[in-house]
Amino acid sequence: MTAISQTIFLRVLGAGLLIDLNGNDRYNGSANVQGSGKLGIGLLYDLSGNDSYICSLYGQGFGYTKGFGALCDIKGHDTYTVKKEQVDWLRYDNHFESLSQGCGLGIRPYFSGGIGILTDKSGNDLYVSDIYGQGTAYWFALGALIDGGGNDSYISYQYAQGAGVHLAFGALIDYSGDDNYNSKGVSQGCGHDLALGGLLDISGNDNYVCYDLSQGGGNANAISVFIDGSGDDGYIAKRDNVMGYSDLRRSYGYIGMFLDLNGNDFYGSPIGKNNSNWIHSTYGVGMDIQTLTDAKTKEMQAQAAKPAELKLPENDDLEMLFLFASAQPQSLAHLVQPARDRIIALGEKAMPYLIEQLTTEQVREQLALTETIPKIGTKALPFLKEALNDSLRAGFAISLIGMCKDSIAFEVIRPCLQPDHKYLLQAIKASGEMKAKDSAILIIPFLKDKSPVIRRESAIALQKVTNSQALDNLLDCLNDPYQEVRYSAERALLNLSPFPEKQLKKIYEKATGMQKAHLKKILNIN
Repeated sequence: MTAISQTIFLRVLGAGLLIDLNGNDRYNGSANVQGSGKLGIGLLYDLSGNDSYICSLYGQGFGYTKGFGALCDIKGHDTYTVKKEQVDWLRYDNHFESLSQGCGLGIRPYFSGGIGILTDKSGNDLYVSDIYGQGTAYWFALGALIDGGGNDSYISYQYAQGAGVHLAFGALIDYSGDDNYNSKGVSQGCGHDLALGGLLDISGNDNYVCYDLSQGGGNANAISVFIDGSGDDGYIAKRDNVMGYSDLRRSYGYIGMFLDLNGNDFYGSPIGKNNSNWIHSTYGVGMDIQTLTDAKTKEMQAQAAKPAELKLPENDDLEMLFLFASAQPQSLAHLVQPARDRIIALGEKAMPYLIEQLTTEQVREQLALTETIPKIGTKALPFLKEALNDSLRAGFAISLIGMCKDSIAFEVIRPCLQPDHKYLLQAIKASGEMKAKDSAILIIPFLKDKSPVIRRESAIALQKVTNSQALDNLLDCLNDPYQEVRYSAERALLNLSPFPEKQLKKIYEKATGMQKAHLKKILNIN
Protein backbone atom coordinates (compact mmCIF):
# COMPACT_ATOMS: atom_id res chain seq x y z
CA MET A 1 0.00 0.00 0.00
CA THR A 2 1.54 3.31 -1.02
CA ALA A 3 -1.26 5.85 -0.72
CA ILE A 4 -4.34 6.14 1.41
CA SER A 5 -6.84 8.95 0.89
CA GLN A 6 -9.80 9.89 3.08
CA THR A 7 -9.71 6.59 4.95
CA ILE A 8 -11.54 6.70 8.28
CA PHE A 9 -10.24 4.47 11.06
CA LEU A 10 -13.23 5.11 13.31
CA ARG A 11 -16.10 2.97 14.39
CA VAL A 12 -18.89 4.39 16.54
CA LEU A 13 -19.90 1.74 19.11
CA GLY A 14 -17.50 -0.61 17.34
CA ALA A 15 -13.86 -1.05 16.34
CA GLY A 16 -11.77 -0.23 13.30
CA LEU A 17 -8.27 -1.58 12.61
CA LEU A 18 -5.75 -0.98 9.83
CA ILE A 19 -2.37 -2.74 9.69
CA ASP A 20 0.27 -1.79 7.08
CA LEU A 21 3.28 -4.08 6.82
CA ASN A 22 5.70 -2.04 4.70
CA GLY A 23 6.16 0.71 2.14
CA ASN A 24 6.44 4.49 2.15
CA ASP A 25 2.79 5.38 2.65
CA ARG A 26 0.72 8.56 2.40
CA TYR A 27 -2.25 8.74 4.72
CA ASN A 28 -4.37 11.73 3.73
CA GLY A 29 -7.70 12.39 5.44
CA SER A 30 -9.94 15.04 6.94
CA ALA A 31 -11.50 14.48 10.41
CA ASN A 32 -11.85 11.35 12.56
CA VAL A 33 -9.03 9.49 10.81
CA GLN A 34 -5.72 7.71 11.32
CA GLY A 35 -6.32 6.04 14.69
CA SER A 36 -9.44 7.85 15.94
CA GLY A 37 -11.92 6.44 18.46
CA LYS A 38 -15.26 8.02 19.37
CA LEU A 39 -17.65 5.82 21.37
CA GLY A 40 -15.48 3.02 20.03
CA ILE A 41 -11.95 1.96 19.11
CA GLY A 42 -9.85 3.10 16.14
CA LEU A 43 -6.35 1.69 15.59
CA LEU A 44 -3.70 2.23 12.91
CA TYR A 45 -0.55 0.09 13.00
CA ASP A 46 2.29 0.73 10.49
CA LEU A 47 5.35 -1.52 10.70
CA SER A 48 7.86 0.22 8.43
CA GLY A 49 8.48 2.86 5.80
CA ASN A 50 8.92 6.62 5.62
CA ASP A 51 5.30 7.59 6.01
CA SER A 52 3.33 10.82 5.75
CA TYR A 53 0.23 11.33 7.89
CA ILE A 54 -2.06 14.28 7.10
CA CYS A 55 -5.40 15.16 8.68
CA SER A 56 -7.36 18.27 9.64
CA LEU A 57 -9.00 17.36 12.97
CA TYR A 58 -9.51 14.47 15.40
CA GLY A 59 -6.78 12.19 14.10
CA GLN A 60 -3.36 10.58 14.48
CA GLY A 61 -4.16 8.97 17.84
CA PHE A 62 -7.36 10.66 19.05
CA GLY A 63 -9.81 9.52 21.73
CA TYR A 64 -13.21 11.16 22.23
CA THR A 65 -15.87 10.36 24.84
CA LYS A 66 -15.84 6.62 25.65
CA GLY A 67 -13.38 6.17 22.83
CA PHE A 68 -9.85 4.88 22.39
CA GLY A 69 -7.74 5.89 19.40
CA ALA A 70 -4.14 4.94 18.74
CA LEU A 71 -1.62 5.29 15.93
CA CYS A 72 1.52 3.17 16.21
CA ASP A 73 4.39 3.52 13.72
CA ILE A 74 7.32 1.15 14.24
CA LYS A 75 10.05 2.24 11.83
CA GLY A 76 10.92 5.02 9.39
CA HIS A 77 11.39 8.77 9.11
CA ASP A 78 7.79 9.92 9.38
CA THR A 79 5.90 13.20 9.06
CA TYR A 80 2.74 14.00 11.01
CA THR A 81 0.86 17.12 9.88
CA VAL A 82 -2.46 18.64 10.92
CA LYS A 83 -3.84 20.97 8.27
CA LYS A 84 -5.08 24.42 9.31
CA GLU A 85 -8.79 24.27 8.52
CA GLN A 86 -10.84 24.67 11.75
CA VAL A 87 -10.35 28.21 13.12
CA ASP A 88 -9.99 28.34 16.92
CA TRP A 89 -12.58 31.09 17.15
CA LEU A 90 -12.71 31.11 20.97
CA ARG A 91 -9.13 32.38 21.17
CA TYR A 92 -7.70 33.41 17.82
CA ASP A 93 -8.60 34.54 14.33
CA ASN A 94 -5.41 33.18 12.79
CA HIS A 95 -4.83 29.88 14.60
CA PHE A 96 -6.56 26.57 14.16
CA GLU A 97 -7.72 23.64 16.25
CA SER A 98 -5.79 20.41 15.71
CA LEU A 99 -6.99 18.00 18.43
CA SER A 100 -4.67 15.32 17.11
CA GLN A 101 -1.32 13.56 17.58
CA GLY A 102 -1.99 11.85 20.89
CA CYS A 103 -5.06 13.79 22.03
CA GLY A 104 -7.87 12.91 24.46
CA LEU A 105 -11.03 15.06 24.47
CA GLY A 106 -14.19 15.26 26.57
CA ILE A 107 -17.39 17.33 26.32
CA ARG A 108 -17.21 19.94 29.06
CA PRO A 109 -19.09 19.87 31.40
CA TYR A 110 -21.19 16.86 30.41
CA PHE A 111 -19.06 13.86 29.45
CA SER A 112 -15.54 12.76 30.31
CA GLY A 113 -13.07 12.28 27.49
CA GLY A 114 -11.38 9.32 25.89
CA ILE A 115 -7.81 8.14 25.42
CA GLY A 116 -5.69 9.14 22.44
CA ILE A 117 -2.16 7.83 21.94
CA LEU A 118 0.42 8.34 19.18
CA THR A 119 3.58 6.22 19.36
CA ASP A 120 6.51 6.26 16.95
CA LYS A 121 9.30 3.83 17.78
CA SER A 122 12.16 5.12 15.63
CA GLY A 123 13.26 7.53 12.91
CA ASN A 124 13.82 11.26 12.49
CA ASP A 125 10.24 12.43 12.70
CA LEU A 126 8.42 15.73 12.24
CA TYR A 127 5.25 16.62 14.15
CA VAL A 128 3.27 19.73 13.17
CA SER A 129 0.05 20.92 14.85
CA ASP A 130 -1.45 24.22 16.06
CA ILE A 131 -3.94 24.28 18.98
CA TYR A 132 -4.24 21.04 21.01
CA GLY A 133 -1.75 18.47 19.78
CA GLN A 134 1.31 16.35 20.52
CA GLY A 135 0.33 14.75 23.82
CA THR A 136 -2.59 16.85 25.02
CA ALA A 137 -5.85 16.18 26.88
CA TYR A 138 -9.00 18.13 27.77
CA TRP A 139 -11.69 17.36 30.36
CA PHE A 140 -11.22 14.05 32.15
CA ALA A 141 -9.22 12.62 29.24
CA LEU A 142 -5.77 11.20 28.59
CA GLY A 143 -3.55 12.08 25.63
CA ALA A 144 0.03 10.97 25.03
CA LEU A 145 2.70 11.16 22.35
CA ILE A 146 5.56 8.68 22.82
CA ASP A 147 8.61 8.73 20.51
CA GLY A 148 11.20 5.99 20.88
CA GLY A 149 14.22 7.53 19.18
CA GLY A 150 15.58 9.72 16.40
CA ASN A 151 16.27 13.40 15.93
CA ASP A 152 12.73 14.72 16.04
CA SER A 153 11.07 18.12 15.59
CA TYR A 154 7.91 19.14 17.41
CA ILE A 155 6.15 22.29 16.20
CA SER A 156 2.92 23.59 17.69
CA TYR A 157 1.39 26.75 19.16
CA GLN A 158 -0.72 26.17 22.29
CA TYR A 159 -2.04 23.38 24.52
CA ALA A 160 0.60 21.02 23.19
CA GLN A 161 3.70 18.93 23.84
CA GLY A 162 2.56 17.44 27.15
CA ALA A 163 -0.39 19.64 28.15
CA GLY A 164 -3.24 18.66 30.48
CA VAL A 165 -6.21 21.02 30.45
CA HIS A 166 -9.24 21.02 32.83
CA LEU A 167 -8.95 17.84 34.93
CA ALA A 168 -7.05 15.90 32.26
CA PHE A 169 -3.62 14.32 31.80
CA GLY A 170 -1.44 15.08 28.77
CA ALA A 171 2.10 13.78 28.29
CA LEU A 172 4.93 13.78 25.75
CA ILE A 173 7.76 11.25 26.19
CA ASP A 174 10.83 11.13 23.95
CA TYR A 175 13.42 8.45 24.69
CA SER A 176 16.44 9.60 22.69
CA GLY A 177 17.79 11.83 19.93
CA ASP A 178 18.71 15.47 19.41
CA ASP A 179 15.25 16.98 19.37
CA ASN A 180 13.72 20.41 18.81
CA TYR A 181 10.57 21.60 20.59
CA ASN A 182 8.82 24.82 19.60
CA SER A 183 5.51 26.15 20.96
CA LYS A 184 4.06 29.44 22.13
CA GLY A 185 2.61 28.42 25.48
CA VAL A 186 0.62 26.11 27.77
CA SER A 187 3.00 23.50 26.42
CA GLN A 188 6.12 21.45 27.11
CA GLY A 189 4.97 19.95 30.40
CA CYS A 190 2.14 22.27 31.41
CA GLY A 191 -0.96 21.62 33.50
CA HIS A 192 -3.88 24.05 33.43
CA ASP A 193 -6.80 24.03 35.87
CA LEU A 194 -6.63 20.98 38.17
CA ALA A 195 -4.86 18.98 35.49
CA LEU A 196 -1.53 17.25 34.97
CA GLY A 197 0.84 17.99 32.08
CA GLY A 198 4.26 16.45 31.64
CA LEU A 199 7.19 16.30 29.22
CA LEU A 200 9.97 13.72 29.66
CA ASP A 201 12.99 13.68 27.33
CA ILE A 202 15.36 10.96 28.48
CA SER A 203 18.49 11.69 26.41
CA GLY A 204 19.93 13.81 23.63
CA ASN A 205 21.11 17.36 23.01
CA ASP A 206 17.75 19.09 22.78
CA ASN A 207 16.41 22.59 22.19
CA TYR A 208 13.24 23.99 23.76
CA VAL A 209 11.63 27.26 22.64
CA CYS A 210 8.50 28.83 24.13
CA TYR A 211 6.97 32.19 25.02
CA ASP A 212 5.36 31.55 28.41
CA LEU A 213 3.60 29.05 30.72
CA SER A 214 5.67 26.08 29.55
CA GLN A 215 8.67 23.90 30.41
CA GLY A 216 7.23 22.81 33.75
CA GLY A 217 5.22 25.97 34.23
CA GLY A 218 1.45 25.79 34.78
CA ASN A 219 -1.43 27.50 36.49
CA ALA A 220 -4.86 27.23 38.11
CA ASN A 221 -3.96 24.54 40.67
CA ALA A 222 -2.40 22.10 38.23
CA ILE A 223 0.64 19.84 38.32
CA SER A 224 3.26 20.69 35.69
CA VAL A 225 6.33 18.50 35.27
CA PHE A 226 9.29 18.89 32.91
CA ILE A 227 12.25 16.47 33.02
CA ASP A 228 15.25 16.29 30.68
CA GLY A 229 17.42 13.34 31.61
CA SER A 230 20.72 14.16 29.88
CA GLY A 231 22.44 16.09 27.13
CA ASP A 232 23.66 19.59 26.40
CA ASP A 233 20.33 21.37 26.05
CA GLY A 234 19.15 24.86 25.18
CA TYR A 235 16.17 26.68 26.69
CA ILE A 236 14.60 29.86 25.37
CA ALA A 237 11.58 31.56 26.97
CA LYS A 238 10.25 35.13 26.80
CA ARG A 239 8.41 35.29 30.14
CA ASP A 240 9.41 34.10 33.63
CA ASN A 241 6.28 31.98 34.30
CA VAL A 242 8.19 28.94 33.04
CA MET A 243 10.69 26.33 34.27
CA GLY A 244 8.99 25.38 37.51
CA TYR A 245 6.16 27.85 37.93
CA SER A 246 2.83 27.58 39.74
CA ASP A 247 0.48 30.44 40.54
CA LEU A 248 -2.00 30.96 43.38
CA ARG A 249 -5.66 30.23 42.58
CA ARG A 250 -8.70 29.36 44.70
CA SER A 251 -6.67 30.43 47.75
CA TYR A 252 -4.01 27.76 47.22
CA GLY A 253 -1.17 26.93 44.87
CA TYR A 254 0.02 23.69 43.37
CA ILE A 255 3.15 22.22 41.78
CA GLY A 256 5.42 23.36 38.96
CA MET A 257 8.64 21.38 38.51
CA PHE A 258 11.56 21.74 36.10
CA LEU A 259 14.45 19.23 36.20
CA ASP A 260 17.49 19.13 33.92
CA LEU A 261 19.57 16.29 35.26
CA ASN A 262 22.81 16.38 33.25
CA GLY A 263 24.78 18.26 30.63
CA ASN A 264 26.08 21.76 30.02
CA ASP A 265 22.97 23.73 29.22
CA PHE A 266 22.17 27.13 27.75
CA TYR A 267 19.43 29.40 29.09
CA GLY A 268 18.10 32.32 27.07
CA SER A 269 15.31 33.24 29.49
CA PRO A 270 14.56 35.48 32.50
CA ILE A 271 14.98 32.49 34.82
CA GLY A 272 17.17 29.40 34.87
CA LYS A 273 20.90 28.81 34.90
CA ASN A 274 23.23 25.89 34.25
CA ASN A 275 24.17 23.92 37.40
CA SER A 276 21.89 25.88 39.71
CA ASN A 277 18.58 25.70 41.60
CA TRP A 278 15.76 28.21 41.84
CA ILE A 279 12.41 28.63 43.56
CA HIS A 280 9.78 31.02 42.33
CA SER A 281 6.00 31.43 42.37
CA THR A 282 3.87 29.17 44.59
CA TYR A 283 5.38 25.71 45.06
CA GLY A 284 7.46 26.09 41.94
CA VAL A 285 10.99 24.69 41.73
CA GLY A 286 13.69 24.47 39.08
CA MET A 287 16.88 22.42 39.19
CA ASP A 288 19.75 22.07 36.75
CA ILE A 289 22.02 19.47 38.31
CA GLN A 290 24.55 16.78 37.47
CA THR A 291 23.57 13.26 38.51
CA LEU A 292 26.46 11.62 36.67
CA THR A 293 30.11 11.82 37.69
CA ASP A 294 32.57 13.55 35.35
CA ALA A 295 34.13 10.17 34.57
CA LYS A 296 30.76 8.66 33.65
CA THR A 297 29.87 11.66 31.51
CA LYS A 298 33.16 11.41 29.60
CA GLU A 299 32.61 7.68 29.13
CA MET A 300 29.14 8.26 27.69
CA GLN A 301 30.43 11.01 25.39
CA ALA A 302 33.26 8.80 24.16
CA GLN A 303 30.87 5.92 23.55
CA ALA A 304 28.51 8.20 21.59
CA ALA A 305 31.44 9.35 19.41
CA LYS A 306 32.38 5.79 18.40
CA PRO A 307 31.13 4.47 15.08
CA ALA A 308 28.05 2.37 15.48
CA GLU A 309 28.89 -1.30 15.80
CA LEU A 310 26.62 -2.28 12.98
CA LYS A 311 27.25 -4.61 10.07
CA LEU A 312 25.51 -5.19 6.78
CA PRO A 313 23.17 -8.18 6.83
CA GLU A 314 24.77 -11.38 5.61
CA ASN A 315 21.70 -12.33 3.60
CA ASP A 316 20.02 -10.35 0.81
CA ASP A 317 17.69 -8.40 3.10
CA LEU A 318 16.89 -5.54 0.72
CA GLU A 319 15.02 -3.52 3.31
CA MET A 320 18.08 -3.45 5.59
CA LEU A 321 20.52 -2.93 2.72
CA PHE A 322 18.49 0.04 1.46
CA LEU A 323 18.35 1.46 4.99
CA PHE A 324 22.16 1.48 5.11
CA ALA A 325 22.45 2.66 1.50
CA SER A 326 20.48 5.80 2.37
CA ALA A 327 21.90 6.33 5.87
CA GLN A 328 22.77 9.86 6.94
CA PRO A 329 24.52 9.69 10.36
CA GLN A 330 28.29 10.04 10.15
CA SER A 331 28.67 6.91 12.29
CA LEU A 332 27.15 4.86 9.45
CA ALA A 333 29.02 6.50 6.57
CA HIS A 334 31.41 3.55 6.20
CA LEU A 335 28.46 1.26 5.41
CA VAL A 336 26.72 3.41 2.79
CA GLN A 337 28.78 2.51 -0.30
CA PRO A 338 29.15 -1.20 0.57
CA ALA A 339 25.37 -1.40 0.94
CA ARG A 340 24.89 0.26 -2.45
CA ASP A 341 27.41 -2.10 -4.04
CA ARG A 342 25.52 -5.09 -2.63
CA ILE A 343 22.26 -3.79 -4.10
CA ILE A 344 23.88 -3.23 -7.52
CA ALA A 345 25.32 -6.75 -7.43
CA LEU A 346 21.84 -8.17 -6.83
CA GLY A 347 20.78 -6.59 -10.13
CA GLU A 348 17.28 -7.41 -11.30
CA LYS A 349 16.58 -9.29 -8.05
CA ALA A 350 16.68 -5.93 -6.26
CA MET A 351 14.49 -4.08 -8.74
CA PRO A 352 10.98 -4.98 -7.44
CA TYR A 353 11.90 -3.57 -4.02
CA LEU A 354 13.67 -0.50 -5.46
CA ILE A 355 10.70 0.32 -7.69
CA GLU A 356 8.50 0.40 -4.59
CA GLN A 357 10.78 3.08 -3.13
CA LEU A 358 10.36 5.49 -6.08
CA THR A 359 7.60 7.32 -4.18
CA THR A 360 9.92 8.32 -1.35
CA GLU A 361 10.19 12.00 -0.42
CA GLN A 362 13.40 11.49 1.60
CA VAL A 363 16.41 13.08 -0.12
CA ARG A 364 18.87 10.45 1.12
CA GLU A 365 16.69 7.63 -0.20
CA GLN A 366 16.29 9.37 -3.57
CA LEU A 367 20.09 9.68 -3.71
CA ALA A 368 20.47 5.96 -2.93
CA LEU A 369 18.12 5.13 -5.82
CA THR A 370 20.03 7.32 -8.28
CA GLU A 371 23.31 5.71 -7.14
CA THR A 372 22.09 2.14 -7.62
CA ILE A 373 19.40 1.72 -10.30
CA PRO A 374 21.32 3.33 -13.20
CA LYS A 375 24.32 1.12 -12.38
CA ILE A 376 22.15 -1.99 -12.60
CA GLY A 377 21.75 -0.81 -16.19
CA THR A 378 19.84 -2.64 -18.90
CA LYS A 379 18.44 -5.20 -16.46
CA ALA A 380 16.63 -2.38 -14.66
CA LEU A 381 14.86 -1.09 -17.77
CA PRO A 382 11.89 -3.53 -17.87
CA PHE A 383 11.01 -2.59 -14.30
CA LEU A 384 11.39 1.15 -14.97
CA LYS A 385 9.28 0.80 -18.11
CA GLU A 386 6.51 -0.82 -16.08
CA ALA A 387 6.74 2.03 -13.56
CA LEU A 388 5.79 4.49 -16.33
CA ASN A 389 2.22 3.24 -15.92
CA ASP A 390 2.13 4.41 -12.29
CA SER A 391 1.55 8.15 -11.88
CA LEU A 392 3.28 8.14 -8.48
CA ARG A 393 6.50 6.70 -9.90
CA ALA A 394 6.61 7.66 -13.58
CA GLY A 395 8.40 11.00 -13.26
CA PHE A 396 11.25 9.62 -11.16
CA ALA A 397 11.41 6.49 -13.33
CA ILE A 398 12.00 8.57 -16.47
CA SER A 399 14.83 10.46 -14.76
CA LEU A 400 16.46 7.16 -13.79
CA ILE A 401 16.08 5.84 -17.34
CA GLY A 402 17.95 8.91 -18.54
CA MET A 403 20.80 8.09 -16.18
CA CYS A 404 21.15 4.63 -17.74
CA LYS A 405 22.59 6.30 -20.87
CA ASP A 406 22.24 3.67 -23.56
CA SER A 407 20.29 3.31 -26.80
CA ILE A 408 17.93 0.72 -25.32
CA ALA A 409 17.07 3.16 -22.53
CA PHE A 410 16.11 5.83 -25.05
CA GLU A 411 13.69 3.47 -26.75
CA VAL A 412 11.85 3.13 -23.43
CA ILE A 413 11.11 6.84 -23.16
CA ARG A 414 10.77 7.58 -26.89
CA PRO A 415 6.92 7.31 -26.67
CA CYS A 416 6.97 10.10 -24.05
CA LEU A 417 8.48 12.60 -26.54
CA GLN A 418 5.07 13.55 -27.88
CA PRO A 419 3.26 16.92 -27.74
CA ASP A 420 1.19 17.38 -24.55
CA HIS A 421 2.44 14.09 -23.09
CA LYS A 422 2.08 14.10 -19.31
CA TYR A 423 5.79 13.44 -18.78
CA LEU A 424 7.19 15.34 -21.76
CA LEU A 425 9.37 17.61 -19.63
CA GLN A 426 11.01 14.70 -17.79
CA ALA A 427 11.49 12.83 -21.08
CA ILE A 428 13.29 15.79 -22.68
CA LYS A 429 15.59 16.11 -19.67
CA ALA A 430 16.31 12.37 -19.69
CA SER A 431 17.08 12.39 -23.43
CA GLY A 432 19.63 15.11 -22.86
CA GLU A 433 21.24 13.18 -20.00
CA MET A 434 21.67 10.01 -22.05
CA LYS A 435 22.91 11.96 -25.13
CA ALA A 436 20.97 9.67 -27.45
CA LYS A 437 21.67 10.85 -31.01
CA ASP A 438 18.26 9.77 -32.26
CA SER A 439 16.58 12.01 -29.71
CA ALA A 440 17.68 15.31 -31.30
CA ILE A 441 15.22 15.04 -34.22
CA LEU A 442 12.38 14.46 -31.75
CA ILE A 443 13.43 17.31 -29.44
CA ILE A 444 13.94 20.02 -32.11
CA PRO A 445 10.21 20.68 -32.70
CA PHE A 446 9.74 21.46 -29.00
CA LEU A 447 11.95 24.54 -29.38
CA LYS A 448 8.73 26.14 -30.69
CA ASP A 449 6.48 24.77 -27.95
CA LYS A 450 3.95 27.12 -26.33
CA SER A 451 5.52 26.50 -22.91
CA PRO A 452 8.72 28.46 -22.15
CA VAL A 453 9.77 25.70 -19.75
CA ILE A 454 9.58 23.10 -22.53
CA ARG A 455 11.48 25.42 -24.91
CA ARG A 456 14.21 25.99 -22.33
CA GLU A 457 14.63 22.30 -21.46
CA SER A 458 14.71 21.43 -25.16
CA ALA A 459 17.54 23.90 -25.75
CA ILE A 460 19.40 22.53 -22.70
CA ALA A 461 19.00 18.97 -24.01
CA LEU A 462 20.35 20.05 -27.39
CA GLN A 463 23.45 21.40 -25.64
CA LYS A 464 24.25 17.75 -24.86
CA VAL A 465 22.76 16.09 -27.95
CA THR A 466 24.42 18.20 -30.61
CA ASN A 467 22.85 18.13 -34.06
CA SER A 468 23.37 20.73 -36.80
CA GLN A 469 19.78 20.21 -37.96
CA ALA A 470 18.75 22.21 -34.89
CA LEU A 471 20.56 25.34 -36.17
CA ASP A 472 17.57 27.22 -37.61
CA ASN A 473 15.31 26.55 -34.64
CA LEU A 474 18.03 27.49 -32.16
CA LEU A 475 18.61 30.74 -34.03
CA ASP A 476 14.89 31.51 -33.79
CA CYS A 477 15.15 30.94 -30.04
CA LEU A 478 17.59 33.87 -29.82
CA ASN A 479 14.53 36.10 -30.28
CA ASP A 480 12.52 34.28 -27.60
CA PRO A 481 10.82 36.62 -25.08
CA TYR A 482 12.26 34.58 -22.19
CA GLN A 483 15.89 35.21 -21.29
CA GLU A 484 16.43 31.68 -19.98
CA VAL A 485 15.37 30.27 -23.36
CA ARG A 486 17.65 32.65 -25.24
CA TYR A 487 20.63 31.84 -23.01
CA SER A 488 20.07 28.06 -23.30
CA ALA A 489 19.84 28.32 -27.09
CA GLU A 490 23.05 30.33 -27.16
CA ARG A 491 24.87 27.60 -25.22
CA ALA A 492 23.46 24.95 -27.57
CA LEU A 493 24.73 26.82 -30.63
CA LEU A 494 28.20 26.95 -29.09
CA ASN A 495 28.17 23.17 -28.75
CA LEU A 496 27.05 22.35 -32.30
CA SER A 497 29.44 19.92 -33.95
CA PRO A 498 30.92 20.47 -36.43
CA PHE A 499 30.91 24.16 -35.54
CA PRO A 500 29.19 25.96 -38.51
CA GLU A 501 31.15 29.21 -38.15
CA LYS A 502 30.95 30.28 -41.82
CA GLN A 503 27.24 29.62 -41.89
CA LEU A 504 26.71 31.56 -38.67
CA LYS A 505 28.69 34.53 -40.00
CA LYS A 506 26.41 34.70 -43.03
CA ILE A 507 23.41 34.53 -40.74
CA TYR A 508 24.90 37.28 -38.57
CA GLU A 509 25.00 39.67 -41.51
CA LYS A 510 21.24 39.24 -41.97
CA ALA A 511 20.41 39.03 -38.23
CA THR A 512 18.63 41.79 -36.35
CA GLY A 513 17.91 42.73 -32.77
CA MET A 514 18.44 40.14 -30.08
CA GLN A 515 19.83 37.55 -32.50
CA LYS A 516 22.77 39.77 -33.30
CA ALA A 517 23.62 40.35 -29.64
CA HIS A 518 23.75 36.62 -28.94
CA LEU A 519 25.62 35.80 -32.15
CA LYS A 520 28.33 38.29 -31.15
CA LYS A 521 28.98 36.22 -28.04
CA ILE A 522 29.03 32.98 -30.01
CA LEU A 523 31.34 34.27 -32.76
CA ASN A 524 33.48 36.47 -30.47
CA ILE A 525 32.67 39.53 -32.57
CA ASN A 526 33.32 42.90 -30.93
